[in-house]
Amino acid sequence: MHIKLETTPTACQRRSSTLASRNSVFPPSGIGPHGRYACDEYALNGPPPLVERVADFRGVASPVLRDSAALAGLALSAAGAAGLSTLESPIVRALPRDGLALILFLDLGHIAVHTIPERETVVLNLLVAAGRDPQKAVDVFARKFGVSETRPARAFDRG
Repeated sequence: MHIKLETTPTACQRRSSTLASRNSVFPPSGIGPHGRYACDEYALNGPPPLVERVADFRGVASPVLRDSAALAGLALSAAGAAGLSTLESPIVRALPRDGLALILFLDLGHIAVHTIPERETVVLNLLVAAGRDPQKAVDVFARKFGVSETRPARAFDRG
């Protein structure tokens, strides 16, 4: 967390008071160390830009495509490898055609996975804060499945 310190009351004080009323780490007065007003850069400037990364894997004959616990563990491993913070455990749902859908909410973004066992396909979607490397998470999936992506990497700037 980046903290900006001001020596005069500004919108920062009002923002800090608002944040404090939402159970934030800021004191109700907005006064930080040494009598300065503490401002959270995220609160002032909004969330950082996002990067979306999409990866498709074909020819995946892994039993993980039908195993919700293993897929959840894989998603958590991928998030850890990329240095991403999770908000809760992955949510996994069985799909009508024997596949799985997984969503893992991150502090800013998500990891979504869809498996299609009958086509030996996995579709991976990552939405992460700029400055994080989603490719590290993609690499975890690629190593586990023993295949490389079948389409060229696609990354999109968001936000």
